[in-house]
Amino acid sequence: MLDEPLELLGKTGEASKNRYVDNAVEIEFQGPTRHRQIHVRGELDLASSQDLIRALRQACEEGARSVMLDLHDVGHMDSSGIYALLSGRKLCAENGCGYVIERGMSRSAERTLEVTGLLDELPFC
Repeated sequence: MLDEPLELLGKTGEASKNRYVDNAVEIEFQGPTRHRQIHVRGELDLASSQDLIRALRQACEEGARSVMLDLHDVGHMDSSGIYALLSGRKLCAENGCGYVIERGMSRSAERTLEVTGLLDELPFC
């Protein structure tokens, strides 16, 4: 399942190379292919974490040299979301792609990373 390409959908259900939308999360690619920003809106949990991993894999496969995650609009993040962030870091490293998380994420996401001790472990900019 994780090896399948991410099917990105527009809000009307039309295929889009830059956006994935389902009930829990919206993932949008922004910026040039080589320097991708991935904006995540909604809940980053068991239902959506694999979508983020697929989006990160897709960015790397499309030739991104750097990826910045924007979690400003993440309302809730559980351990599956943490797994997606850690997996994304590993995936990007394996593909020679820089990986950072933009500072100023939602308070909920920041608190989740704080209580797990990952605020000091993950790369932020």
